Amino acid sequence: MTTITPDPGNQNSPSPSLRPQAGTAGTLTAVPHPDQSQTTQKGHPVTYPGPPRPVRISATPLAELADQLGVAAPDGSAEITGITHDSRAVRPGDLYAALPGARLHGADFVTQAAGLGAAAVLTDPAGAERAAAAGLPALVVD
Repeated sequence: MTTITPDPGNQNSPSPSLRPQAGTAGTLTAVPHPDQSQTTQKGHPVTYPGPPRPVRISATPLAELADQLGVAAPDGSAEITGITHDSRAVRPGDLYAALPGARLHGADFVTQAAGLGAAAVLTDPAGAERAAAAGLPALVVD
C-alpha cells in the first residue's frame, strides 16, 4: 500500500479563527442551542425548542391578524402571542402555521399543536377542515 503525505511547503496558512486555539482536525465542537433543554430528567425546568423569544409579549387579537391578512375572522376572541410552523415548538397562545410542505401538510400536526396550547391555526383551504376538527379557530389563506 502506498502512503501519500502532503508536501509541507504546499500547505495554506491557517485561516483566522475566533477560537482561542484550534481543535483537533476533523472534529466539531457541539454547542447546545441556548433555548433547548440539556436534560429530559424529571424535576428540571421546561425549555422549549426553537429560538428564544422575548420575555414580555403583547398579545394580538386574532381578528386583527385576520384583518391584516384580508381574510375572514373566525369566531372567538383568541389572543396570539407568537407564531410557529413547527408543531413541536408550539407554545401556549401561538398561531400555528399549518401550511403544505414538500411531503406532508402542516395540518397533519394540528392536533399536536392544539395539545401544546396553540390558540389558532393559519392554513390553506386543504387544512381548514383538520383545524376545525381539532377545535381551533382558523385563518384560511390561499
